[in-house]
Amino acid sequence: MEIAIAKKVLPSLHVTATETFPGNDVGRTIHRLEFTLRLPIFEHGVGLIDIDRTNQERQHNLFSMHEAVKKMEASIISAWEDLITSRFVLQSASETVKYTEVALEAITQEANLNLKTTLDVLDIEQELLKAKVNLVNSQSNLIINQYNLLALIGQLSID
Repeated sequence: MEIAIAKKVLPSLHVTATETFPGNDVGRTIHRLEFTLRLPIFEHGVGLIDIDRTNQERQHNLFSMHEAVKKMEASIISAWEDLITSRFVLQSASETVKYTEVALEAITQEANLNLKTTLDVLDIEQELLKAKVNLVNSQSNLIINQYNLLALIGQLSID
């Protein structure tokens, strides 16, 4: 079967030699030698320009695919870095809330002993509120970054 396919694709050369005697004149002969070169690639309407164009299109498509892969890799790396960063930000926000709660407790006790004013207590309560808001924002950013990474690596689907 491979031989039959090769015969259809490979070029071939046929040589034909003829000798004819016109009329009854034996002294006069006509010698004819024919060479027939068969190039299947050109018989089907495919020229060198078409082959070159096809190769260029293939190279362009291959380059485009490599560029898309590089962009996807960069997006995944960026999403992973965002996820790691959001974990550290969440940890920092959580510790900030803890430290601010301890500070609020200390300032409240000092205010009960008349060492701090009510304004100092209100200021630290405001700081605690800001810390809690930052904690909630950090939690939501972590969840968003987790889902972004899952979507980029194809692990997030509607099903």
